Amino acid sequence: MSGALFAQICSMPNLLRAARTASRGKRYRRSAAAFLLRMEQQCLRLSEALAEGSWRPSPYRVFRITDPKPRTICAAPFADRVVHQAMVQVVEPAFERGFIYDSYSCRVGKGTHAALRRVAAWVREYPWVLKVDVQKYFPSIDHRVVMALLRRRIRCERTLSLFEQVLSSWHSDEAPLRWFDGDGVDSPLQRRRGLPIGNLTSQFLSNVVLDAVDHRVKDGLGVRAYARYCDDMVVFGRVPAELRRVQAAIAEGLRRLRLSPHPLKTRVAPCSQGLRWVGFQVLPSGVRFADDSLRRLRRRVLALRRARPTTRASVIAGLLGHARHGMGDQAWRGMVSMAEGALRVGGSPCA
Repeated sequence: MSGALFAQICSMPNLLRAARTASRGKRYRRSAAAFLLRMEQQCLRLSEALAEGSWRPSPYRVFRITDPKPRTICAAPFADRVVHQAMVQVVEPAFERGFIYDSYSCRVGKGTHAALRRVAAWVREYPWVLKVDVQKYFPSIDHRVVMALLRRRIRCERTLSLFEQVLSSWHSDEAPLRWFDGDGVDSPLQRRRGLPIGNLTSQFLSNVVLDAVDHRVKDGLGVRAYARYCDDMVVFGRVPAELRRVQAAIAEGLRRLRLSPHPLKTRVAPCSQGLRWVGFQVLPSGVRFADDSLRRLRRRVLALRRARPTTRASVIAGLLGHARHGMGDQAWRGMVSMAEGALRVGGSPCA
């Protein structure tokens, strides 16, 4: 990818498209509305700052969530989100062509439902499954590793510098200190780590990092039934010994990326016990919501009583479409009834 790449990123057509895309579902938020009110002027200002080399990431609004698990979320200002979108929509297509088919997170035409259908079919076909989870994935991603992977495909130094600026805007102390081959005593303290959860660039870069593991399993080992969603990987096989060999290869691939499999969440198990995957419990007999996912879904529907009437219907439609994948008829009817209550202005949805 040549030096013309940076010019594409900071071009006005690309930034205008990025602003429109970044504002989807956020038009009524104050920061997005203020930007869109003078979109052309704002994009021109960003274009000039990028071209001059004076653009710098602004501070994040950092907050913690605990559902479904404790995580630190970093919300960038809307103008920075436009820059992130402009970067990804130019750079990602070249990387996308090299991603494996069965990588499902944050990719056009993929997503949770496609991942669910694929894995549900394999659960019925294979007797054993290996589940691998990367320990503290986003906080552990090493910045030097990311830049080395980007340099394999990008030859435009200004584009690489832009990614480096976004990377350097965040450092995480959440991941445990780990030493890898060739490290000195203080190596883990000298290396910056972590991608900010909430950035579009982080979603893209998380796929770039683990793409090496994907190809190690699919191409190097010739595994057919392998899928990944973010840092959750599943491999299906006929015998446990076969899957343990794959497990060792994945652990080695992660080590080369300065990452580690989670010691408690990585295991080989019979498919008959069920598999937790993208918020669902997948069994040979069928698919249902995991209990905690169902509770979160119900809370989200109930919370929509406080949402804007103009957005309430579309959000509920999306939630119900998701819910249909993991509910029996009776539970589905109860969820629809709850949603109808939330849609009534001033109504009180039944629990």
